[in-house]
Amino acid sequence: MKKIFIFCLFLNLLFCEETKKILVESGFYDRENEIVRVEIDFGKEIDINSLKLLEKDKKVDFYFIAKENFKGDLYFIVDKLPSLTSKEYILYFNPGKWEKKAIGNEEIYYKKSSLNLIPNPGFEKIKEDKPVDWTLQDYPWSYRELSNIKSFCRLTTEDKFEGERSLKLSSEIRDDKFIPGFASSSIFPLKPKTKYKLSYKLKVTKVNKEKLQTHSAVIVEVQLLNEKKERIYPKDYSINRILCAYNLSRNLPDEYLNKWIENFVVQETAEEVRYGLVWISFWQVEAEYFIDDLSLIEVEAKEPMKIKVVD
Repeated sequence: MKKIFIFCLFLNLLFCEETKKILVESGFYDRENEIVRVEIDFGKEIDINSLKLLEKDKKVDFYFIAKENFKGDLYFIVDKLPSLTSKEYILYFNPGKWEKKAIGNEEIYYKKSSLNLIPNPGFEKIKEDKPVDWTLQDYPWSYRELSNIKSFCRLTTEDKFEGERSLKLSSEIRDDKFIPGFASSSIFPLKPKTKYKLSYKLKVTKVNKEKLQTHSAVIVEVQLLNEKKERIYPKDYSINRILCAYNLSRNLPDEYLNKWIENFVVQETAEEVRYGLVWISFWQVEAEYFIDDLSLIEVEAKEPMKIKVVD
């Protein structure tokens, strides 16, 4: 059986027309069972079903998410890699029709996702057409008597960064009233005196430039709570939340309109912190956007492995 497998593998490799070399460097730390994420740009159509990843003559399990413009994210696990060493992997593929889908070992991606503290971060889990662990509101309750409110917050399959779903939010400014749609997550545990990285993918599709103000922004934040699940220092915004805002007035529209972008921030929590929840909304802007792929991970002391892709 082993000889048959090696022979079949040889035939498959013989007819693979192209390869990409992936070099993984450990840096100054010993690595063991760490997940690597590699952004691959094929530059043209390929058959993603033909993908094979090898380390020397050993087949390596992977998970690949195909995206727009013949790009995708490749995930695999580096078993052992001592400090100041490197490993070389070869990704084989054939020409073919590009398909925006995911293939491979899902357990690798789930292991990667398990590091993420945000519940249901891609809004993929649903119950009765609503995202599990999320509360969505079209507008603040105080504006319920207004007619023809344009703001909203809803689950959608209209557009997404990855997976099948995302959130779509809209806001409006009417006279002196700012009316945003918003969402909040369920509460999850956090550690005190710990650095976290908060990130998300964002695609703005509409913005009223005439109503932009200095601090007009998309707001994503982790509200920080104490052991009683109450906000710490309610009036001190510098420490009672991890704020990751994208300012729509300080960035040119060409940088964010109708394209997926990533925004992130790294911040250390205060001594009193025990829990958190995510809040998604707007600030003083009339706009519309999609949001997907939220992440909150503990920042390790060691730097990530360095990745280099060579054609």
